[in-house]
Amino acid sequence: MLQGYPVRSFIGSMMAVSRQRIAQSEKATDADDAVVGDVVPIILLASEGRQITPEAVATAARLAAENRASVHVLTVARIWGSAFGLPHPGLMPTTRELQCQRDIVAEVIDELKRQRIDATGEVIRSRNAAKAIAAKADQRAYLGIVMTADPEPHWLIRGLLWSHEPYRVRRLAKLPVHLVVDKVAKPPSGAKQAPLG
Repeated sequence: MLQGYPVRSFIGSMMAVSRQRIAQSEKATDADDAVVGDVVPIILLASEGRQITPEAVATAARLAAENRASVHVLTVARIWGSAFGLPHPGLMPTTRELQCQRDIVAEVIDELKRQRIDATGEVIRSRNAAKAIAAKADQRAYLGIVMTADPEPHWLIRGLLWSHEPYRVRRLAKLPVHLVVDKVAKPPSGAKQAPLG
């Protein structure tokens, strides 16, 4: 007896208090896990303006499924001219060019949703697609970047053409960059590509 209070009752009440504290601690841990779980990881599926190939979409979908992530589709509508030149309305993407990029994004989102992958998308305008994509990747907690790319060019000309932007993204980005080489889509023989401004 402890001052008229049964020892068995005293021990029982202490054990009840301990169980209550453990339960509260477990609830707090579960709440913390829920907060962390609410931050859904994202895969950035990007393009400097070219059509995103089914292989690139499949790669993004696979990475998203493996990491329980969503996919954000990003394309760049090119602003022509040099960064040192004067702004001119004629150098901005035309309505048709912007719509073409929106169509690319919409088609990819539809395909991802058919594969039951949550997806969002946007079109941005930039003179420098690589820097714009790398900057976008720094804005959120992306797991990685997926891009369609041409076969890797020779180091002497790498970075000179707009189609080399995926390789510049790989150099600039702080995230893993998955380049899906499109061996089929090559410029026709004798065709010229506009150099970077």
